[in-house]
Amino acid sequence: MRKARFIEHQIFAVLKSVKDVCREVGISEARDIKNMKDLENVNRRLKPMFADLSLECRH
Repeated sequence: MRKARFIEHQIFAVLKSVKDVCREVGISEARDIKNMKDLENVNRRLKPMFADLSLECRH
């Protein structure tokens, strides 16, 4: 079995610091989730376009 790279309290410390920084900058978790979903939608649209273009370049 693979040994964990980080111990549990290190992970919690990093997550807590990320939460604190997000609060200071004004980024909420809901906003972050919305941005991620928007990026996933853009990626979903771009993948077929990229595939078509890469096939066209081969011919």
